[in-house]
Amino acid sequence: MPELDEVNRKILAAIKDDARFSTNKIAEKIGISPATFKRRLRKLINEGSIKKFATVINYEICEKPLTAYVFVSCEGGGENVIRVLGEVSKHVLVEEATPVLGRFDIIIKVHVRDNTELGEFVQDFVRKLPKIERTETWITASTLEKAAEKK
Repeated sequence: MPELDEVNRKILAAIKDDARFSTNKIAEKIGISPATFKRRLRKLINEGSIKKFATVINYEICEKPLTAYVFVSCEGGGENVIRVLGEVSKHVLVEEATPVLGRFDIIIKVHVRDNTELGEFVQDFVRKLPKIERTETWITASTLEKAAEKK
């Protein structure tokens, strides 16, 4: 298990906020030398504390301003859930698909242009997959990230 002391927690917090900053700037921000930062970052990556560095897309600029969650129930659960997850995760609109416990089996997060594109995704793609019992779709009003950006 990786050691997550105070410095490592500060490193993770700093790169989570914005990993585009230079090594020197992040090291200065958290009060360590650039060499120490690089060594600790490499160790956090090698030990698995950091899975990957990813791009956060501004979906409004990319003309996909509507975020929705599609809740899916599969007949029989188990293998059907895994098969459906495999299919939906390949779809270009899907940001995230995960199995869950409770009333539904899967939650799918999508970014779409509008209600029409969302309807096509749910009606023409998800509901046409074999063993889909039912779906329920929730459209977000906003997110904390978007609310913070508006300030």
